Amino acid sequence: MKAGQLRHRITIQQLSTTRDDYGGVVEAWADFATDIPASVQPLSGRELIAAQAAMSTVTTKFGMRYIQGVTAAMRIVFGGEVYNMLPPIDPEMRHKELIIMAGTGLNQG
Repeated sequence: MKAGQLRHRITIQQLSTTRDDYGGVVEAWADFATDIPASVQPLSGRELIAAQAAMSTVTTKFGMRYIQGVTAAMRIVFGGEVYNMLPPIDPEMRHKELIIMAGTGLNQG
């Protein structure tokens, strides 16, 4: 992955749970990783049609250097928008980069 392609900055968030003063469970999104250099690409017509088989709101492909622990239960924040993630792809299983298909729509919070 070429560094010049990673010109955008994104944040990855995960859902965390805590207990309030009354013992109730409180869920909130917390930053997992911030200020991540990433490529952001709207999907072409062909990619969008293929991706819709898995999730009808997929609109964007994010590329970044590998970060351990990133899962589909997380979300991406970019440009004030929240993107729900599909499972991240580790090309060739080399732990060099991640490709994440994501989209807006019904957000997870």
